[in-house]
Amino acid sequence: STKCLILTGGLHADENIVNIAKSKEIPIIVTSLDTFSVVDRIQNIMGKAILKEKDKALKFKEILAKEFDMESFLKELNL
Repeated sequence: STKCLILTGGLHADENIVNIAKSKEIPIIVTSLDTFSVVDRIQNIMGKAILKEKDKALKFKEILAKEFDMESFLKELNL
């Protein structure tokens, strides 16, 4: 399931998408950066986590839920 929408290149979602995201409490991040730059920054911040095993993925999800600071994350991305 979708956890977040990141719109790059300064694009904005149309009203229908925004309404669906709001109803499902899915955050939307809009940035003027290109997709490659955003992915690069995310990888630099989060590290390159390769999750091949379900247990690792579940543990990663648990750690993110406890430790992830969205405000600091967005600040690091300059958003």
